[in-house]
Amino acid sequence: MFSAIKQLKPLFPKLKHVSCLVHALHRVCESIRNEYNIANEFISALKKILLKAQSRVVAYREISGLPLPNFPVITRWGSWIECAAMLCENFDKIKEFVLSLDPADAAAISKAQELLLPEKIHNLQTELFCVHSYKYLPTAIKRLEEQSLEKEKQ
Repeated sequence: MFSAIKQLKPLFPKLKHVSCLVHALHRVCESIRNEYNIANEFISALKKILLKAQSRVVAYREISGLPLPNFPVITRWGSWIECAAMLCENFDKIKEFVLSLDPADAAAISKAQELLLPEKIHNLQTELFCVHSYKYLPTAIKRLEEQSLEKEKQ
């Protein structure tokens, strides 16, 4: 770790550990989440929809044919961006699932369906697409968190 720090020190003069660099990347991920409110609302609503009822999970798998998204946990660094990127890549299938639900079942369903209305869907898709371009950040965080790497790789 000390060798890696010596090599990074010219780029980051206040850097003390590789974990400081990982923490900086996490802060970038947090600021990205704060910038994209519509995408954040949709992810939150979808998480509530799928974590509250097993029958909806079964319907999700039948309609979309996808595994459940890895929903974000704020303390799991970069997980929000990973989830948003997955939703962007499979947007049409997830949209089909959400629109097939009865909005009277839960407030989260009506919130998610509201974000999929024709006048709002473009903003949601745009935000998810923009977040998708940051997909490399969680990968970089995981690589920096790995243990027993050679200093050049780290």
